[in-house]
Amino acid sequence: MTNAPWGIDGDELEACFSLPAFVINDFSAVAWGVLLLDPRDPAELFQLPAPDGVLVEPVETGPMVFIGAGTGLGFGYALNDGGQTRVYASEGGHVGLPVYDTDSRAFSSWLEDRYGFAAGAEAGVSGLGIGNIFSFLSSRGNHPSAAVRAVLDAAEVDRPALIARAAESGDALCMSVMDMFVRLYARVASDAAATFLPSGGIYLAGGVAAKNLLRFTEGERFMRTFALAYREHIRAIAARTPVFVVKDYAISIYGAANAALHLAR
Repeated sequence: MTNAPWGIDGDELEACFSLPAFVINDFSAVAWGVLLLDPRDPAELFQLPAPDGVLVEPVETGPMVFIGAGTGLGFGYALNDGGQTRVYASEGGHVGLPVYDTDSRAFSSWLEDRYGFAAGAEAGVSGLGIGNIFSFLSSRGNHPSAAVRAVLDAAEVDRPALIARAAESGDALCMSVMDMFVRLYARVASDAAATFLPSGGIYLAGGVAAKNLLRFTEGERFMRTFALAYREHIRAIAARTPVFVVKDYAISIYGAANAALHLAR
């Protein structure tokens, strides 16, 4: 697995338990879970309003895209094929990092120096990405606050949660980190909208969006950035694409169960 030191062998599991075993992408499991949720129930799915306040209704039979910033950047999609919904894996989290303004161009250049090649979206839109943005912005400033010093002293794996908490407490640099993270996330989602035309909705899963929902909704930060495009018809696609935040972090567990039921048939 990419972000965990595990190997999973479906054939070995099948032999051990004498049951059919299917190894699927983690965001395929998320997709199968979202298919069980009700878009009209805000306890399950929180819809991000468009900048004009409109809540776009998802088309029941339309393509659906699932994106999630967690340890990495998960990606998947589902299509309706002759009345049957099919879920597909994707490595869309490794498309190019969206670059659209002075700060994101400078960040992209900083990442390229670090990795030796142009970085993928995951390098900015994930827990790892929050840490990268923090390192980038903190390297440009002087006289770090106590909160920033605490993050700098922490292990890299612990930094994203510390940065998010410091942003909630009003630390200026950490707020800038989270703002940049949300805007990059929005641009990744906007690119997915143009690629898939997901009239069934874009669904933001993973822990970061649900735990930092105010950062997404405040000042319509996510949706205003999502709506930007250089062509009018691309802006129109964004305007008619519903975007939801998945509230249930355990969705991949019962999504995997739903996948097992469908795949076993």
